[in-house]
Order: sequence, then structure tokens, then C-alpha cells
Amino acid sequence: MEKERLLKCLGQAPIYDIKNEFRDFGTIGRKQTNLERYNAYHRYISASSVGEQIRCENGLLAVTVYGNCYPYLKGFRKRKQEAYTPNYFQYNYMYELYNKDIVYSGFVMNSFDIINRYERTDDEFLKLVDEYAAIVHSCGNMLPVPKFFAEAVMKKFGGTYSWFDIIKSIFDAYTTNDDKRTIYVPALKALLFVDDENIEVIESTLLRCIDWLEHFRDENGLCFDQFVIQNKLECYCEKDEEEHYAPLQRTEYDDMNYDRRKSNIKGLIEVITKRNQELLKAIKSL
Repeated sequence: MEKERLLKCLGQAPIYDIKNEFRDFGTIGRKQTNLERYNAYHRYISASSVGEQIRCENGLLAVTVYGNCYPYLKGFRKRKQEAYTPNYFQYNYMYELYNKDIVYSGFVMNSFDIINRYERTDDEFLKLVDEYAAIVHSCGNMLPVPKFFAEAVMKKFGGTYSWFDIIKSIFDAYTTNDDKRTIYVPALKALLFVDDENIEVIESTLLRCIDWLEHFRDENGLCFDQFVIQNKLECYCEKDEEEHYAPLQRTEYDDMNYDRRKSNIKGLIEVITKRNQELLKAIKSL
């Protein structure tokens, strides 16, 4: 049943925009440009009441994809999210996956606001922005992550993060330590936390992230290759001389000229498109 529903949604277009799942909210129209649709969605989530909040990466469709396409989440079940506040309440439209006390939720891998790093000055660039707005909320730009990972990353990087920023720290966590049994924790602290963090919050989020990354092993111990393969992240990596994955090398944004900045957005569109294709293949093989 879930396979048929997923194919009905995700197989109807080259890339399915999950914002379509929230058309009934009256903020997202069929005749809007992709950028207008994104801005309408963003205005809604900024103004919605607490229980009515929507996040595409934690909608029912996205969470169903996570549970079916990521092998390490086999056996996890879906449930509506609860707010972690003194007055607990349940979100009506946001979900998560759980197995006992282990919880995963969705994460948008490349933020839309990353384009604010660039000046939008010509029609060609605005066309790229509109194309990016069409796929930023597709499953190819989403990943299941441990609870509170997304909040920590957004606090660290602000609204202008990309997965190319994040995967470098994860790669260091796997490869810096010669001990193949344990994750190199300083790399994760550098990724997740700022100096003024509350120590209890640090330890809680850090332990969840360590448990996540230590799940990916081969016969020799911890394995970044397995992290890449099981999360379908090959398009963010290249292979070294020994045929092991390593993050693609990217030029820092502020050092790029205007043509390189446009090329960078095209690169994001390309990797998101590739991941959408891989997820669709995984769904068809269920």
C-alpha cells in the first residue's frame, strides 16, 4: 500500500515538490511560479499556530519515504511529533520515526536561503533561483537525522547552510581518529555547537549523533563509505585512489566570482536531482 502511494506522488513528475501536499492550506497555488510557491509556504510556516505548523521534511509523505528507503530505519514506526515544551501538545501535520527511545526526523539538506549568499542581478540567475525553489522541498533534498540534529545545525550555520558544509565534518568524524571503533567527537562538536551552548543540550544531541554515525560499519569497523551508500549520498562525494568516498571539494562561496556562483547553484540542482532519481529507484524496488 505504501509503495503505491509513494509511486503515485513521487512518480508523477521528474521531481515531486512536497509542498503540493499542503495545497489545502490555501497558501500554495498551481499557477504560482516556484519562487512564489516557496515564499507562500515560508509565510505560512512563519505565521501558523503551534499545533498547525507544517514542515515538508517532516510531513507524512517525506517520513514515509525515510522509513522505506533507508535500510537502517527498518523496523521504525511513524507517529505524530510532540512539542518538547512545558505544555506538551501534538503537531497535526508533522511526523517522526521511532524505535523505542530512538527518534529520527527530517532535515532539509541544502537550505533555500543559501541563495542569499549571492546577489540576484540577471534573468539567468533568477531562472536558476526559481528552478532551485522547485526542488528544495523534494525528497532528494531531505534526509532522516537524529532528533535535534537539524536544530543544532541551523543554530550553528544560520539559514545559509548546505550539505557540502556538513558532510566535511561528518567525514572528519569518521577518518580523523585512527581507532575504527569510535567516532572522533571533536569534529561533531565543531559541526553542531556554538561556544555558548548549554552543556546538557550539547551532550544530549551529541550522543544521538554519535549513535547515528556509529551505526555505519563494515568488517573493519566504522565506515564513511557505508554512511554514504546507505544515505544515498554518492553525488556529494568522489572516490579517492583506494576507491573510498570523500566529500567533493568545493570553492568557498565568498571567494567565487559571479559565474562560479551560478555554477554552484547549478551543482546543487544537479545533486538534488540525482538523489531524487535514486530514491525513486529504491521505491520501485520495494
